Amino acid sequence: KASLALVGAENARFRAERMQLHALIEHLPQAVALVDAATTKTVLANERGAAIFGLQSDERRRHLGGYDAFIGLHADGSRYRAEEWPLVRSLRTGEIVDGEIIEIVRVNGEHGFIRVSSAPVRDDDDDPRSVEGSGKIVQAVVIFDDVTDYIRAQEGIRYVADASRILSSSLDIERTLRAVAELVVPRLADWSSVEL
Repeated sequence: KASLALVGAENARFRAERMQLHALIEHLPQAVALVDAATTKTVLANERGAAIFGLQSDERRRHLGGYDAFIGLHADGSRYRAEEWPLVRSLRTGEIVDGEIIEIVRVNGEHGFIRVSSAPVRDDDDDPRSVEGSGKIVQAVVIFDDVTDYIRAQEGIRYVADASRILSSSLDIERTLRAVAELVVPRLADWSSVEL
């Protein structure tokens, strides 16, 4: 009886700790997911990831099974293939990804940016806090956050700096207007016309 009571107390403690972990993860401002390597099923995740991609809670469950539902774009505009996402790289190769910026297309078609970090979880690390062990990869964890406002602010700062440089570079009005038009067209407009 004493051993059953001890097992019951241990199980209750384990359930309480698991509930605390779930509450902690759900309240993080970043998206977090833990994925099993053998099944590629999500073991643990918060709702923040669904919100960043514009998914409703019920849609999240349908989309977690495959990366084809998520659109990520490289800097050259090409689409991320499933095996190129940081979490998949961590699962398959043990790569540790730290702060990779990915342009995303949300469910509503709006573009945004996320900063992604991921790492493998191995089964026989001497130090369970270490991600660079030699053991078999059993899980991988990914954390990402929406950095759209930050990226857009940086682009705005670069635009203002470029415009200031152009406007102060020459007193020749035609040359300056041509340079301003070349700056505006790729960033703010499809075409530009200046008539003097």
